[in-house]
Amino acid sequence: MNATTPSPSRWRKVLQTPVSELLRGRITGHQNPVKYLDTSNLPESIVEAIAAVTTHFSGSRQTKITRKLANSCKTFLQEGRHEAQLVAKLSEPESISSLIRLTRKTDWVLTSPVPALLWPTVETLVGKTPVRTRAARKMFYRVSRSIQWQLEAGQTPDELTAKYSETISLGGLLYETHSPGLLLDYKLPRTSPLSCLM
Repeated sequence: MNATTPSPSRWRKVLQTPVSELLRGRITGHQNPVKYLDTSNLPESIVEAIAAVTTHFSGSRQTKITRKLANSCKTFLQEGRHEAQLVAKLSEPESISSLIRLTRKTDWVLTSPVPALLWPTVETLVGKTPVRTRAARKMFYRVSRSIQWQLEAGQTPDELTAKYSETISLGGLLYETHSPGLLLDYKLPRTSPLSCLM
């Protein structure tokens, strides 16, 4: 009698199934770790927002990032932050996950004064050029600080988004000059020779 050999994809699914599911006789494959964390102290909207960010990761990294974000949200709720504020901070999951991948840090997600509306802009500037984690992390904080200063000076997120969209091609030069404030504030003509260097 010939037994059928499980396909490689089925073995992968078995290996990715949590032990708790295997003990129940279920082969579920990879599952979002949010389901296995104690989220009883978190509102459903925050749990969904965290899941939207961490679904872009896999394996132990996904579990680690999920745990960090969940713990940060619990802490902020205990300190008096409103649920809506935290959900708003996590409202750009694709850009947030990309920035976490670039900087390999999560602490900025809820602590940065930069509105979530601007995360796609920050992501494009910081991630425009392939660089090492340390360089991306430094540039992230420089760009965030520049945006924060302009917000404090009275500019709105919509104004900054429109302003930075004109200089988005300068992402590579940001790393060369280490001076986001000067470059992002500099008015380039639409047909700039600098754009040919990117």
